[in-house]
Amino acid sequence: MNTPSPHNRQLILSGSPGSPIRELLFALQQESHACFPSVIQQVIAEQSPLPHAILPQTDLRRFAHLCLGQIWKTVERARALDKVVFHEGSLQDVIAYMQFAGLPVEPIFKQTFETCAYASPVFLLPPQRDNFKESAAFGYSFEEAKRFFTHLAQRYEQAGFRIVFIPSLPIELQVRHIAQEALR
Repeated sequence: MNTPSPHNRQLILSGSPGSPIRELLFALQQESHACFPSVIQQVIAEQSPLPHAILPQTDLRRFAHLCLGQIWKTVERARALDKVVFHEGSLQDVIAYMQFAGLPVEPIFKQTFETCAYASPVFLLPPQRDNFKESAAFGYSFEEAKRFFTHLAQRYEQAGFRIVFIPSLPIELQVRHIAQEALR
């Protein structure tokens, strides 16, 4: 395992399905921040064209296992950087999806999350009606997305993270807010 630089901090940017997290991550990247896009969305994109695709709406448990390995690889790549790194979601999101669906979470998920050594705070983008897009992968309505978001925030708090809720502002101000909080 790589030893991270003292300047390397793994930070999480997350929210519910349908939130414009990808746009926010792209804006952070445009400001020269190191960013890693959602492994969950990457696995969905890789699996979707396959005839027997493993997707969250058809087999969440197997889908979660696919994400587990990919997330670990992403964290390892990010550890090699000598700077603050933003991840779009984390293994904690996968755990939250499983719990929200009523599935038991195997110990390997929690153990792996702990070894990822993410730093506080976690930046959470609440679902907002004016820019909500129903997630095809998870099929959450706006009301379900709000319930999931509450569950997700509770998961991160239970894991010991300080939560920074990203306010409904123009994206440039959201980026400034995140950058200021990341340096605290």
